Amino acid sequence: MQNHKTEDQPPIGNEEKEIDEQLVETVEKQLTINNNEINNANDTKDEIIEYKFIADGSLCKIAKHIRLLGYDCLCDFSYSSAYIIYKATIEKRIVLTGGKQLLQLLLSKQRKKNKELENDYYDSEEEEENLQEEEEVLNNKKNEMMKKEEEENNFLYIDSHRPYSEQLNLLIKTYPLIFKEERIFTRCLKCNIPVTKINTDLLEKEEIDKLINLMKSIEKYNQYKHTVTKCLECKKYYWVGHYYYRCVEFAKTYSKK
Repeated sequence: MQNHKTEDQPPIGNEEKEIDEQLVETVEKQLTINNNEINNANDTKDEIIEYKFIADGSLCKIAKHIRLLGYDCLCDFSYSSAYIIYKATIEKRIVLTGGKQLLQLLLSKQRKKNKELENDYYDSEEEEENLQEEEEVLNNKKNEMMKKEEEENNFLYIDSHRPYSEQLNLLIKTYPLIFKEERIFTRCLKCNIPVTKINTDLLEKEEIDKLINLMKSIEKYNQYKHTVTKCLECKKYYWVGHYYYRCVEFAKTYSKK
């Protein structure tokens, strides 16, 4: 199993501390609105909402956990901030970032849209003068627009310097990803695409030998061969074995039960 390793990043300097605190405070306020909407959507027990994410390169381990639970999460070190915002917009993905540059761009985009929202809300002097008479209609209009803006600007800042367990807890608290064992290993942990069930009876000897080598013995191959799946992109195999059960326990710990 290949793991993405994030590059070591220098500690945050004293000069950035105040800016960092302001950024985090702003994100937390924005998340309060998003969380209320998400929690209302999760009132039905065990109802799975198919969240779609895109994460920057500093959160590759978070992306891997999201995929482990069966959810769609794009992530690659090559993604630029502009590409992440573009991809999130056209595919309605939630942005996960541990980078200050991307965070500032998202906050700037949010402020700009909020300003446009206010200008559209009071789009004429007559509308503002008749606010009391048309309060209910205008409030409904504003709420609809706010909901649309929230959907288009969903993002979460996860401090990549914090312990991995704290990062996961923040993710699950914000977006309650549900654990279902049948969803484990349904996506490639490396490529994100759904894996394909493999009929080992139809495999060539060379591929069977490769699987036996990966599983360490022919006995284990015979035991688990009916569970083998494969990522058609990176050619990685998955099966229900010792590593699978370790992943199941970890997924149970960091997910919504």
